[in-house]
Amino acid sequence: MTVESLRRVYLDRLAELRHGQQQLSHGLPRMAQAACSDRVSDLLGCQALCAKQNLERIEALLAAESEVASRARCVAARDALKAAEVLIEEEMDLELIDAGLVEICQRAQVNTLEILRNAADLAQALGLKPVAGALHEMRREEEVLAARWNLLAEQYSARAAWAV
Repeated sequence: MTVESLRRVYLDRLAELRHGQQQLSHGLPRMAQAACSDRVSDLLGCQALCAKQNLERIEALLAAESEVASRARCVAARDALKAAEVLIEEEMDLELIDAGLVEICQRAQVNTLEILRNAADLAQALGLKPVAGALHEMRREEEVLAARWNLLAEQYSARAAWAV
């Protein structure tokens, strides 16, 4: 793969990440309002704040580029937010809503972590060490949130097991 091809893929990953973080920074506050437990609501608020901060950092990275980034879209974030909308609009047990929101956020988190890893690896391959470092830092912050989502998911799974 040529350096130019690598650069194009790198810019596509940044554009995809920007789009996903834009969607999440707008959709997560609505999810936080719909959450029934304070723990889920608080974590959604933390996730929304992280998405906003990541968006600002990604915008700065893209602004430093001489090429215009593609209009790549993050389908996983879009699908996660659509699933959350359906879940919120359905009338169901409040604990099921929270469990569903947790599961949806876990899926979105996995996608974000993968795109961040991929973009950081591409930046490293292109010799953009400060950019790769910034992307790795974002990934570490997202991993902390992912661990919190996983803990909440385990708690909801344990409750479901006891209910059976």
